[in-house]
Amino acid sequence: MPVVGRLRPNVPIRRLVNELSIHCPNERCKRTVKISDMDKHMNECDYSLVPCPISDACGEIERKSLPVHK
Repeated sequence: MPVVGRLRPNVPIRRLVNELSIHCPNERCKRTVKISDMDKHMNECDYSLVPCPISDACGEIERKSLPVHK
C-alpha cells in the first residue's frame, strides 16, 4: 500500500538514536563512538583506509601507516 500524505521525521527518536554508542567499523579500532560522532571519528580514525598521497599504485593504506609509508 503506498504512503499517502507527507512523512515527517520523528525528531525525538532521531536524537535518541544519535546518542547511541557503537563500535568503530574498523576491526582493529577498539573505540566506541556515538552515532552522531561517527563521521568525525572515521575522518580521524588511525585505522581508516585512505588513498596514498604519493601514488595511485599503492591503493589505500591505514591512516596510521602514512608517515612510515612516505
